[in-house]
Amino acid sequence: MNSRGTIRLAFALGVAALWLPLLASWRAQDGYRGTGFLITGGFTVPITLLVAAPLVYVFRRRLSFLLSCLFGIALSLIGLLPDLITGHWGVANGLAQIIVPAGLISSMLFWLVGVRGNRDLTCVGADREG
Repeated sequence: MNSRGTIRLAFALGVAALWLPLLASWRAQDGYRGTGFLITGGFTVPITLLVAAPLVYVFRRRLSFLLSCLFGIALSLIGLLPDLITGHWGVANGLAQIIVPAGLISSMLFWLVGVRGNRDLTCVGADREG
């Protein structure tokens, strides 16, 4: 993969990590816009940098829409781990209704922005359109 493909994937990871904090900031009350961004981004950005980016690197030759969606759902479940570990099942259930769709949306955005039609990827651009 050349530098153009790498830049496009990095941009897509940024979009996937920042759409939810930006939405939280936009939807927050006036005095809490920065707080909404920081709290939400405190989860999405580290998960993207520490887990999603290495997964993209490892699976770069096998990126598919289905794999992207599965990883998005799986990574979103990381946000539920503290509640599941401590036995707060009701809280985890309530959060899952928000977090899992957000992970799926993030993975879809990543696919659309970074992978679909990216001719600079080794297998995606050469073998299929997306």
